[in-house]
Amino acid sequence: MPNILIRNVPPEVHARLTAAAKDSGQSLQQYILGLISTPSKRMSHAETIAWLRGRVDRMARDGTDSTNSMSGAESVRQARIDHAREVYQAMGVDWDPEEEFR
Repeated sequence: MPNILIRNVPPEVHARLTAAAKDSGQSLQQYILGLISTPSKRMSHAETIAWLRGRVDRMARDGTDSTNSMSGAESVRQARIDHAREVYQAMGVDWDPEEEFR
């Protein structure tokens, strides 16, 4: 497997990551691999846009009423909020990104 080396990590970042890894019962390597693997499990921007563009067709085909549904922009915003919340929670930071993305 390939390796990644990160140089010049500030001591406070290292300490916070180490503590978060310990709290989750993982090694620092396992913990950081989990953090950096998360984006690869999500759709890329291009995939998200294609999915949103196909949404109208899917809704018409399924007979779904789009008037009560979230807009594409709202869906993307909510996904960003959810992702930021997961990342900060995993790092042990008490911060709610809701206001930042509104």
